[in-house]
Amino acid sequence: MIREKENGAAPRGTAAAPGPGKPTGLVAVLERLAEKMAEGRAWMSPEQTAEFLGLRWDEFRRIASQIPRHPLPEGRGNGLRPRYRYYAPEVTEWMLGR
Repeated sequence: MIREKENGAAPRGTAAAPGPGKPTGLVAVLERLAEKMAEGRAWMSPEQTAEFLGLRWDEFRRIASQIPRHPLPEGRGNGLRPRYRYYAPEVTEWMLGR
């Protein structure tokens, strides 16, 4: 045990102390969960994206192909047209770049 302390290693059976500012245990799990939840809220449906951009639905439909979008995993919708979802940070970047 003395050698381990001299080498800077934690004694056997104990965990090394985390660095300053690094969350551990329950705090780390909660932070990762909060990040995932925030990312999930960043995905928007076409209707939400139109509202986000402040466009009427017909205006949005006209420019939808120019907006960065991602196809939904289930493929085509009821009308055999591809269905998409939009990622808010990409839409924001697109909007600012116009």
